[in-house]
Amino acid sequence: MATLGQGHATIVIRDKQWLVTMATQPWELMQGLGGLTAVPSGTGMLFDLGQDQIIQVTTANMLFPLDIAFISEALVIT
Repeated sequence: MATLGQGHATIVIRDKQWLVTMATQPWELMQGLGGLTAVPSGTGMLFDLGQDQIIQVTTANMLFPLDIAFISEALVIT
């Protein structure tokens, strides 16, 4: 389940919840979390590409480990 706010969303999967920043603009999608030194526990970034598509993820500017989940239009983790 996702609850949307202005530039943010709350993602709930079973008993876990994350407050995420929405990345929808091209520059947000390109920068992502790159350059940040950390992400607080229980937070993250949701990349809304507008449709299912094949993407390429680069972690060249990442300063910490990531977990990445891909969510389909049907809200299924793929």
